Amino acid sequence: MYKASGALRAMHMDRYGLDDARPFDLSDRQAQRAANKCVAALDLLPKAQAKIVAVTHLRQGGGGPKDGARADVRVLDAGVVYGRTIDELPVIGPGGMAMVNVASDGQVVGANRIWRGLGRSVANVKLRPADWAIENFEVAVAKVRGDIKVLKSQLGYLEFGELDRQTVIEPVYAFIYVALHGEVASKHVHVMHAGDKAHGRLLGARRFVAAKQPTRNQPR
Repeated sequence: MYKASGALRAMHMDRYGLDDARPFDLSDRQAQRAANKCVAALDLLPKAQAKIVAVTHLRQGGGGPKDGARADVRVLDAGVVYGRTIDELPVIGPGGMAMVNVASDGQVVGANRIWRGLGRSVANVKLRPADWAIENFEVAVAKVRGDIKVLKSQLGYLEFGELDRQTVIEPVYAFIYVALHGEVASKHVHVMHAGDKAHGRLLGARRFVAAKQPTRNQPR
């Protein structure tokens, strides 16, 4: 359990991430049933907010001793991913998600959840139009050196990760983009408040000092 966020991470120490030498024949549907049963039995997630959005797989493989080619890639478990919605908007960011790990025999071997509880509403806000968000994003990246390629843009509620305290969950516009400069590509996220009033910060605590990004007018 993470004190700052209330996030939960649990695993079977004798089974999680370990190869049990069994073929992984479990279907996604079977993994989802096992995960749903676990979620319901432990009351891990509020049913009205949670929805399965993906099933991933943890794989293990080694490289060959000479050519480095992947050999004997094995599936260790299925990760059933739950997404969150609030007021019919998706929750985005590192939080607002949960995963249940299901082994080849259908047993749950791990789970993690970043899902802050909801209290009273702080205020109602009026959503700014998407055109406003696009215009502000273009201004924000105008001085970034290189070509900008937007991978995804989204309106949703922002929830921080497991290490951050957060008292207000509010709507934001988020742009995931890549800055291409020569042979160098760097991936970034630009977030802005979507409402006409802001009540909280948009970034978690900085834990690593990032190098300053060069602008179009600055030499490297």
